[in-house]
Amino acid sequence: MGFNIVISILAAALGVAFGELSLLYARRKALSAKASSSDTHTAHADASARVHTSYGNTSAGIDASKRPSYRLIFDIVSAGVCLLLAMRYGLTIELVEMLVIALALLMLCATDIASRSIPNVCIIIILCARLAYLLFIWWISRVNLATLLGQSVLDALIVFGVVALLGFIVSRLTHAHAIGAGDLKLFFAVAFCFGIRGSIIVILVACASGILFSLYQRHTYSKHANRMSNDSESRNDSSGRAPASRAIAFGPHIAIGCFVMALFGPEIILWYESLLLV
Repeated sequence: MGFNIVISILAAALGVAFGELSLLYARRKALSAKASSSDTHTAHADASARVHTSYGNTSAGIDASKRPSYRLIFDIVSAGVCLLLAMRYGLTIELVEMLVIALALLMLCATDIASRSIPNVCIIIILCARLAYLLFIWWISRVNLATLLGQSVLDALIVFGVVALLGFIVSRLTHAHAIGAGDLKLFFAVAFCFGIRGSIIVILVACASGILFSLYQRHTYSKHANRMSNDSESRNDSSGRAPASRAIAFGPHIAIGCFVMALFGPEIILWYESLLLV
């Protein structure tokens, strides 16, 4: 009992450290993006409107990351995630893998919120964590490494292709940008780790979370627009499209799906497979 309490405390402390590291990394990336946008604005005056929108989103992300309430919430969520992972996996190699993936996802969330970008280093960390786990399994059990890697890569390519195709179709139908390159790369890494069945859970949870947040954002934006009806920045531009500042960062929603899969994946898979067999 005492040992479990110690592990729980260490996991929570590690989560807080992950949260602080993620926020620091995200702030630096956002400041770098802000400086890059400013340079681009100076060099390309004809694209000033587009750059100003990006600059504004980045500035808003930096301001949000500095708020004590945002920092506290992010640290609490990070600690909770690591604590739940420790309770789920115990002292196993799977826990090490999931903690490394959790660190990458937390960094990804903070960065995507702050600067609307998914760093490639986070994708690489996720892939390397899974690869190291597969190598450990091969070393322990001497199973066919080519089969393990081949199945993981195949699953990743299939999910990547399906999501890219769906994004293309949605973009054609709505005439709007449906999914970013960073999100596609993240889905590739997700499928490499969790396989096709696990990716389905991640996608469903991410879409549900994204839709709910989008509805909430639309509601709050409408209230703000009503209060600021005389402010041109609170309304759509002349083309009828919503301002870019209303676009959501989808990376955190994918991360939520990953955490749900890591914590409850096997039970969810068994549940919906049992429904299919009925």
